[in-house]
Parts: sequence; structure tokens; C-alpha cells
Amino acid sequence: MSESEYAVNCENVSKDYKIWRDSSSRLKAPVWALFRRAFDNGKDDNPYYSTFSALKDVSFKLKRGESIGIIGRNGSGKSTLLQILAGTLQPTRGTAKTRGRVAALLELGSGFNPEFSGRENIYLYAAILGFDRKNINEKLQEIIDFSELEKFIDQPLKTYSSGMTIRLAFSVRIHLEPEILIIDEALAVGDFYFVQKCTRFIREFIKDRTLVLVTHDLSSVQNICERCIWLKDGEIMYDGSPKVAVEQYLAFYHNAENGSKNATEINNQLKLTYELNEDQLHDQREEEALKNKPNQWEVLLLEEPSDSFGSGEGHIVDCFLEDSEGRRLSGVVGGEIVRFTIRAKAGTQIDLPILGFNLKDRHGQYIFGDNTYLSNAEQSLKLEAEQEITASFEFRMPILHPGTYAFIASFSRGTQESHTQIQWIHEALVIHSKSRITHQGICGVPMHKIVTRILQA
Repeated sequence: MSESEYAVNCENVSKDYKIWRDSSSRLKAPVWALFRRAFDNGKDDNPYYSTFSALKDVSFKLKRGESIGIIGRNGSGKSTLLQILAGTLQPTRGTAKTRGRVAALLELGSGFNPEFSGRENIYLYAAILGFDRKNINEKLQEIIDFSELEKFIDQPLKTYSSGMTIRLAFSVRIHLEPEILIIDEALAVGDFYFVQKCTRFIREFIKDRTLVLVTHDLSSVQNICERCIWLKDGEIMYDGSPKVAVEQYLAFYHNAENGSKNATEINNQLKLTYELNEDQLHDQREEEALKNKPNQWEVLLLEEPSDSFGSGEGHIVDCFLEDSEGRRLSGVVGGEIVRFTIRAKAGTQIDLPILGFNLKDRHGQYIFGDNTYLSNAEQSLKLEAEQEITASFEFRMPILHPGTYAFIASFSRGTQESHTQIQWIHEALVIHSKSRITHQGICGVPMHKIVTRILQA
């Protein structure tokens, strides 16, 4: 692929900052450097400052029309990298090239003058990007309408709330026809309705243009981006599938925070042992009364080990779907009552054990889930070593779009707000939806009854 086909090309980008010892060191350091060169004493380190590397040899290429998410903890170098891509910061070493008009939403209100009105700031920012007044006039009303700030557009920006400022900033940038859109947590301060509006725009934008998104909302990365980079201490830990990036990111920091001996081993492999043969499993889809239901599921028993992580104080032994009569299911019909059951075993004494699950789609987006914490809140459950615990969650199977979905199973201890994962299995049970209908949204809720009446005039 030729270089012209890449919208972003970073090669060995590094960014260093000087950490000064005290306020007078800024004056002393140059003098010390002069003496070092004069007398060639062989010392390379300046005693008046230390060097902090925010980015360390970061390299990646982004094709035109590709969307990428960048995740990592605070201080990992995400914002520094975006500033370099936006051209507001120069790397210490390496090169970062972009091809096409770049629109960046970085710090709140960046590029705006707080003394100017909203209208004046539109003209100011557009002029910086090279638009003449005629072009700006043609787009002005669209920008104002999208921002929903008609009543305040001639007020000084310093009177705007943070939400109003981000409305204006986002609206200006997207209406100036960017080929590369860079967003750094900018929508975190927007109200719900405007964020939804921006998300709809972004989904249309990424169909043929390039997006670079930094966010702590891991589900957004999995749902919007087709690629993800995980940064840690200025270095790329992973570059690839958003689903894998998020799983490795969560597993690493869980293990690190809980003092796991295997903190550097991001994922463990687990194969659940199914106790029943497949011919003993019940298939709801074969029942005559359920054959005309609009949604059918195939339960796929795992043949390959699934990724998992945890403290190792116990493990999940089994998880399965069963009907209300206790028969394990290999086929499920949407709208029918089922139970998702988890069985776990303690390796040591465990206080306040919690079992839980989530159903997620192929992008890692959670559909629904629950856990046992609230139902057991008034009890002080305790497991002894080698003791087992089970939990069953009964619900109506939803109607979902055709595709493959997975149940996450988790075994933890503590409280809902503060707990330690004993084991988290990413794909504990896989199901395949064969829906014959389409619907809006993530899932369809089976209707108990639909009544239509025509009222007399």
C-alpha cells in the first residue's frame, strides 16, 4: 500500500518533558550545559532536571476511512499522542504525518477566544482552517442549528457552560468537512440528547472518513471503532481488535491491582467441563408450540478454551442454560423463560461471594446482565475451601438480531462497589441467534400482548 493511502502515519514518535528540580534550575541548567561542553567531563545527565517520557517509540499507520480507538489509564500518553496528531505539539523524536484536513476536539474550548461571541468564534476557527468568509457564511446556519445555540450565539463564550461550549466546538469542527476527526473525551461533558446526536453523526462520518477516538468508555470503542490501541506508560501494549484490546486491558489492571502473581500473564485459558452428553440436552426449538416463534437460538458448547482472568482464589466449574423444568438446553426460543446457571468452587475461604453474568454481542457491547449481590445483601455468605456455590438467573430470552452472542460469567468477592474478581470468563457460553425478523435497537423485548382498537369518531 502506498503512503498516500494512509491518513495517519506515526513512526517512532517519542515525547520527552523536563522535570525541573526547583524553580532556579531553569537558569542553572544552561550554565551547567556550557561547562559540560567546555570541559567535556563526560557526564550526560543534567543534575538540574530529570526527563519524563510521555511517549516512547509509538508507531502505527491508519488507512483512509479507518476508525481507531485509543485506550489507557490517565498518564498513559493518549492526549499527548492526539496533540501531536493534531499538530499542536511537536514530537521530541520521530515523525507523525496526516493527510487531509484535520478537525480536533481536544481540551474544552481549545481554539476559541472566551471574549468573542459564539458567532465570532465560528468565523475565527474556520478562518484558521483556511475557509474564506463566503464559505463560512454558507455553513453558518447549519453550524448554529446543529449546536442548538441560536438564542446564545451572540453571547460571549465565557458565559457558556461547559456543555454549551462543547456543543459549539463539535458543531464547528464537523461542518468544516474534516477528513480526519480527532476526539479526546470531548463528549464526556455533553448532555444525553446531544451526545446521542453526535454519536449518530460519528457513525455516518466513519463510513468514508477517518476517526481517532480517545475515551475511557470501553463500550464506545468496541461499538464505534474497528481497531484499538492500548497505551501504557507511553508504549503500545496492543494494536488490533477492539474486543481483544479491551479484554487484555481489563485483565492486566485487574491482576495488577489485586497483586496477582501472574500480573504479566494477561489471560488464562479455561475450558468448562460439561457434565451431560449432547444427546441429553433439551432443544426448545423442537417443541411444536414454539416452532413459529420469531427468534431461535442455538447454544454452542465450547470446544476451545475461553480467555479468563482473576485472582485464582477459586474458579467457575460450569455454566449453562436450562428451562423452567431444569432441563439443560442446546436450543432456545426467544420469548421463552430460561435460566442461566453458574456453578463455582472456592479454593480458599471466601467471604461475600458474588456470581454474575452479562450477555454481549460480537463487538463486546453488553445487552443485559445481573449478579447475586443485591439478592444476598442481607446475608453474610461465606464459602469454605473446596465448597461449591451455584446461582440461577431466570428471565425471558430476548429477541436479537441474527449473529453470535456470548455469556460472560464472573465469580467475585466483596460488594457491588468494591470487589475482587476471582474469575471472569469472557466467553463462558456462546449462543447463535437465527432471528427471522428485524427490529430497531439492540434487542427486541417479547411482547406479552399487543392490542389494537379503532375508536369511533
